[in-house]
Amino acid sequence: MKPVKRRNRRRQRSAAQSQSGPSRAVSAGSVMRNLVAGKRRPRPSVGHSTCHLVDIENLAASASANEDEVAAVTCLYREVAEHLPGDHVIIGSSHFAAKSGNWYGASQGWGCDPRRVTRSGPDGADLALIEVIEREAIAERFDRVVIGSGDGSFSLACHKLRSAGVAVTVVARDRPSLSHRLQIATDDVRLLTA
Repeated sequence: MKPVKRRNRRRQRSAAQSQSGPSRAVSAGSVMRNLVAGKRRPRPSVGHSTCHLVDIENLAASASANEDEVAAVTCLYREVAEHLPGDHVIIGSSHFAAKSGNWYGASQGWGCDPRRVTRSGPDGADLALIEVIEREAIAERFDRVVIGSGDGSFSLACHKLRSAGVAVTVVARDRPSLSHRLQIATDDVRLLTA
């Protein structure tokens, strides 16, 4: 009996909305139905939202950089990437780097508590961050994505984000560390060093 009442409420709401014009409110149920049907969720019309996906090992040029080096790279990244308070930050690293106490510096100064993702192996940070892009609907949730890495493994994800209408910025350590594939996958490339 409860499902019938819900359907009736939905019909009443939809009838009321059609009489009063479109509503800006989106229910969780309609979002899920749209996602299942392959439709994209409407983006918020007010302000912007940015997600920073930072491969800290790539930017620091080492999985064993000390805490001061990581903190310096993080500070420089925030400036170059134009990080703003309220931006969503995800930092990727290998398990090896995550176990060392030196990566504490990467969590400082963001104005938020950055989320950490880890994966083992030489491309562990890349794979962990790419998995976030693919599995967590980053293209539907954010207007801008900043990829803090020069690795070419991000080129396909970058292309998919741009195809979905997301502005993508790549921040690489320097010109030699920037993959040509990644460089041509976006229009906005910034370097930590000149």
